[in-house]
Amino acid sequence: VPALPQTMELIDEAKRLNLRTLWEVDDLIFDREVLINSKTLAQLRPDVLGPLIDGAELYRQAMLACDEGIASTSGLAEAMRAAGVPVVSVVENALDHQTLKATKRHLTQHRVADDWVRIVYGSGTNTHDVDFAEAADAILHIMNEFPRVKLRLIGLLELPKGFEQFTSRIERMEFCKYEEYLVYLAECDISIAPLENYIFNDAKSNIKFLEASIMKVPSVCSPRSAYTSVI
Repeated sequence: VPALPQTMELIDEAKRLNLRTLWEVDDLIFDREVLINSKTLAQLRPDVLGPLIDGAELYRQAMLACDEGIASTSGLAEAMRAAGVPVVSVVENALDHQTLKATKRHLTQHRVADDWVRIVYGSGTNTHDVDFAEAADAILHIMNEFPRVKLRLIGLLELPKGFEQFTSRIERMEFCKYEEYLVYLAECDISIAPLENYIFNDAKSNIKFLEASIMKVPSVCSPRSAYTSVI
């Protein structure tokens, strides 16, 4: 939460009562400079990006007003400590019961019965063009080298130049419900999780790896903090 008046009143009252206060976050939203210089976030609409940047100082103020911090990754924890939080614990994102139940239902549909090798990228929102660029040259090389490879895209993504020659080998799935996403994922052979080499992404969690692994799909991931630690 940001340092709105009501929030700060609650933190002050907790301190008056000698209650331990903890501030939890799963994205690096409290550093204005990091947000301003992120190529990934620059793809957001101005009406979304503006308030995010303007709110960074409020998030930082609320964070520093608390006794301790909770982060979802080690990279994020390091950034919180560097900002001045004395004690930070890491509680990683994990797989919830709903996901595990969906997995049991759909693992029987694992893989498509043909001789194509499918590489899948779950982009979700339209802020991942910069991230995909990390893998674009390698994917193009593979599709040139191996004619039985298809690229499956789930969600919104603007492909860079070069992919127009492979239109017939690109499968596009619209932004969909989470359970549908898991089914589309399970039908593929290799999942990729590219991330721009930037401090903001060292604070990202390894959820793409977790989702692919629970559907028994191997992953190729950028060497950002959360991925290197789990792999």
